[in-house]
Amino acid sequence: MSAGQGEMCRDVNYGVNINKSDEFNGIPLHHACWKSSIAYTELLLKMDADIHTPQSGKKPLYEVYRHDKVECAEILLKYHANVNAVATNEMTPLCVACEYASIPCIKLLLNIGTDVNFATVRGTALHEACLKGGPECILLLIYTGTDLNARDFEGTTPLHTASFRNHTVCLGLFLKGFS
Repeated sequence: MSAGQGEMCRDVNYGVNINKSDEFNGIPLHHACWKSSIAYTELLLKMDADIHTPQSGKKPLYEVYRHDKVECAEILLKYHANVNAVATNEMTPLCVACEYASIPCIKLLLNIGTDVNFATVRGTALHEACLKGGPECILLLIYTGTDLNARDFEGTTPLHTASFRNHTVCLGLFLKGFS
């Protein structure tokens, strides 16, 4: 255990709230994940940090997918992070990974059986991939059995989304027989 970890343990023993949010509505676990501090992430979880914290709708799992931190994601999943949790922005972890084109994180989520067709009002992860124009994300989702005709709250399909954004590579994937 490092000096910093020992200091954190001492602080918690003195009654410091490890789930208290800062001015940006993040808790220490968010920061540990964002910095990809595997040791601190695991230590905070062992000390009962709230893995499903409601602060501002952010969840630690979203931080790791936004920043491509696969090792931290694996730790959070080991502690039973909800892979289909919907944040206040109506995004699931898979949607976030697709938004940021985090291929290693998308693969991790798909390998553990995340519901590829889980939909919110914003649509599915495929809608996010088409919105951002990520062909590799789209192919991963297609090969995992995503619903190509899923609709968001406006009735828009992923093909519509790619078309609206003029993502020609993504459109080509659909037009070559994936639709």
